[in-house]
Amino acid sequence: MNTAEAYQRQLLAAELRDVREQAVDMRQWLGNKPLYLKFWASWCVPCNQQMPHYVEAYNKYGDDIVFLSVNIDVNDDRAAVLAMLEKYGMAMPTLQDSDGRLSQAFDLLGTPLHILLDSRGQLVHQGHKVDALLKQRLDTLATANKTLTGISPALKAADEELPSPSSKGVSTLYFTATWCDWYLAESRPQQSKNCSLGQHYIKQLQAAHPDLVVHSLVSRLWTGAADAQQYQHKYQLQQPPQIDKSNALFLRYGVKKLPTLLVFNNGKQALRITDFSSYDEVDKQLQGLIK
Repeated sequence: MNTAEAYQRQLLAAELRDVREQAVDMRQWLGNKPLYLKFWASWCVPCNQQMPHYVEAYNKYGDDIVFLSVNIDVNDDRAAVLAMLEKYGMAMPTLQDSDGRLSQAFDLLGTPLHILLDSRGQLVHQGHKVDALLKQRLDTLATANKTLTGISPALKAADEELPSPSSKGVSTLYFTATWCDWYLAESRPQQSKNCSLGQHYIKQLQAAHPDLVVHSLVSRLWTGAADAQQYQHKYQLQQPPQIDKSNALFLRYGVKKLPTLLVFNNGKQALRITDFSSYDEVDKQLQGLIK
């Protein structure tokens, strides 16, 4: 299977729904027209800065290129997505990647992300900037024979061994991001506070329950080893949190809200906690499992 076929299959396999909860069938577009996907989040500053270009490109090339705007559905909700559509006049179809499969197919490491496929479904552009190269390729796809020389997708980093829940007793997986406490401070202050409290409460839980096994994982979005080390220093952790480099555990457990604490009892998920406004409430839920 070549690169184009692999990407087509990944897209076709994804169960996508638009912001109005209507199913979107990718098969009606792939292999017929070039496709321009833009991945974004409503709280992402450069996503907002670049959105006027996306709308202008749609108005200019919309008859020749299929545009699909993709909200990554991380710490976002339908109301925020609809507000973005209204703010920028986004008339193109907009999807929420609620199960994360589309982001996974294109190895999303940060937003905004621009993806171009030609009329054969071949990947011809992958990047984060609105630059001369992107504009040139858009113009070529719209006015020439709608095919370009394909490019190879970015190499995916191999994960270190990922943690798994213990088959006996109570264990946890704590999902967060190194940036969600500070980057969201202005645009999503409550979410920012929740991220900060979540990490503090995890430390308190570990102190209160020394035998509790806690594995901390951070999102790979905009995150490298240096970011994980800075996060460790900021919260005075014994070791840096592990980066889920392939997004495998975030995808497996459907983690779309940060932070999220998953609690397992004898290897089976028993609790999913996303509200860290009260330590006592979090501890109370955990106490119900710890005998």
